[in-house]
Amino acid sequence: MPLSYVSRRDDVASSSSSPSSTHFLAKRAVAKSTVVQLKRTFLQGQLTYTAPITVEGQTLNVQVDTGSADFWLAADKCGTASCQSKEGYQITLFRDDTGLETGQSVQISYLRGSASGPIVTSNVTFANDLIPNQAFLTADDVEAEQLNTMQASGVLGMALPLDSLIQSTLSTSRTGNNDSITQPSLTGSLLPGLWYTAPMGQRFFGLGLQRLPSDGGNGNSTITFGDYDPEYLPTNRQSHVSWSSVLPDDDGKARTWKSQVSDLSVKVNGSYISIPLSHTGSVGPATAILSSGVPFNYAPASFLNALYGAYNVGPSADGLTYYLDCSLEIDMNITVGNVTVPVHPLDSSLKVNNMFGGNNNGCMGSFQAFTDDMDPSLYSSNIVLGAPFLRSVYSLYSCDPNPSNMTQTGWCSNPWLGIYPLYTNSSGGYQTAQADFQKVRLQGQQLGDNSQVDGATQKSSGFSSAAKIAVGVVCGFVGILAVMAILLYWLKRRRARDEPEVFDTGSGSHEDEKDPINGSVDWKKLSENERQKARELAMLHGHFVDETDGRASPIPPTKAPEDDWDISSKGYWEARAIKNDYLKRQRDSSAAAKSLSVSGTTYDGTRGEIHEMMDPSSSRPASPPLTPYRDHPNTPPQDYTESHGQAHAYAQ
Repeated sequence: MPLSYVSRRDDVASSSSSPSSTHFLAKRAVAKSTVVQLKRTFLQGQLTYTAPITVEGQTLNVQVDTGSADFWLAADKCGTASCQSKEGYQITLFRDDTGLETGQSVQISYLRGSASGPIVTSNVTFANDLIPNQAFLTADDVEAEQLNTMQASGVLGMALPLDSLIQSTLSTSRTGNNDSITQPSLTGSLLPGLWYTAPMGQRFFGLGLQRLPSDGGNGNSTITFGDYDPEYLPTNRQSHVSWSSVLPDDDGKARTWKSQVSDLSVKVNGSYISIPLSHTGSVGPATAILSSGVPFNYAPASFLNALYGAYNVGPSADGLTYYLDCSLEIDMNITVGNVTVPVHPLDSSLKVNNMFGGNNNGCMGSFQAFTDDMDPSLYSSNIVLGAPFLRSVYSLYSCDPNPSNMTQTGWCSNPWLGIYPLYTNSSGGYQTAQADFQKVRLQGQQLGDNSQVDGATQKSSGFSSAAKIAVGVVCGFVGILAVMAILLYWLKRRRARDEPEVFDTGSGSHEDEKDPINGSVDWKKLSENERQKARELAMLHGHFVDETDGRASPIPPTKAPEDDWDISSKGYWEARAIKNDYLKRQRDSSAAAKSLSVSGTTYDGTRGEIHEMMDPSSSRPASPPLTPYRDHPNTPPQDYTESHGQAHAYAQ
């Protein structure tokens, strides 16, 4: 979220009475050699960096952004999606209890995202320095900002004061000088409060950024005020810092930490070739803004087509994203100001956070293209050098005068930018970087333990936001389908239990049928157990039927062809035996009925029972019914009953 540009709300007046600072500096300034350790978090699946800050007694984390100048916090009144905790992260929103309202509002827009709301003033403590009545934005509307993955409550802009939109809103002008405003209550930049009373020679800060430990970033990321961090710039190397004056905008005013880029070259087939800077739209040297708030470097698509085209790599379908094989080592040199910077190969291409479903060969170039809503003309710069570039240097941002001529009329009338490359051929640092690339990308080694660094690993086990959303959507959809399937199964079971089974007679009407043999079964209304029973009942009546889908054809009262069955199988002969036994019973029962009718006894063929008839004039009760087949050798120990037909099947 770098590089802010003026985007004021329509309802904000262009001028207003400026609040006076009732409590001012009192010769306070950030102490020399104050080191603030930064936390590594994630933005768009890549590393970004946050620092702690205390406002009204609340300590919050904010993203450190050298590409913009305003300080803002997401207020507890914010109800937009960006202010909602999600993905396992809890966003801490700012509670504005004692801030002094200015009556002004502003909208701050970035390459991606925006924040808007009222401007207030309150005491702020940063880098162990208390800044009274600092102006900042309490954002009640935050759009497209990944506060949750950044684990941040807002943004701390560290660009020059003239780039502050809060300052231009409160003072109605962006055309003064960087040292025109000395009161913190009139600017969204913390630099006046930190440096106005600081001794000459201490009005600068240094920024050192680390990769993940698994990629060799085993030190601390820091921002240091008034001195150098010896972990990045040892005392004996301080004279090797390359200083250059910050480039102004077209109106001659310096607002961002902008420098000249005179060359960008990559090694192809063993030799370095320069990518024409004319592809950036620049005539002569290009310009670049250093912005720690973006997780990629940015340049026009035409320039990137030439850059990645050297490796036969083109853009993706959207024409803006450049994917690379992670095993491709890109050796890149960028000349910024007066120094050539070799970029660490692990920062020339970046691992894509599980975008390829865990494929370890998925990477994208550290340079990506400006989109239509990222018009670089808004920032008077051709290139943005973000965190991937800044991890290869120790960068210094100064409001002190020229180090060789310590004379200056104001506290920040001539800002300077210092660059110290961390991986040079002369020091052997680049050879070590190449070896690290081989270990990580080709051999699959991890150079450190990410779990030991606060904020260095995502709680999502590597999944990006888009992947998690996709997984969540899929899981939710599968869950809904599962619930629907269970509900449908329950309804079908209930329907099968509550409704009598019917058989289609072929006439178009359904009616109860005790004997399903002469009609077709509506198989859709039967459960699997009921289907099995129907098949067995059919076999008992001499029919050999196969399972069918949907409505079965009427079963003809004929024997199935012999070749439909394997006559050598045990099942075939068991079925035949059951059939023959059943037919024999039918014949026996028929003969018994005829003989009994002569003696005055009736036979109930449907139940297999014999009833002795009684003379109406006789008082002798009828004998209990006889069951002639109860002790039949083929009778199983128990029988089952068809729910619709009351038929007993005595099958083995």
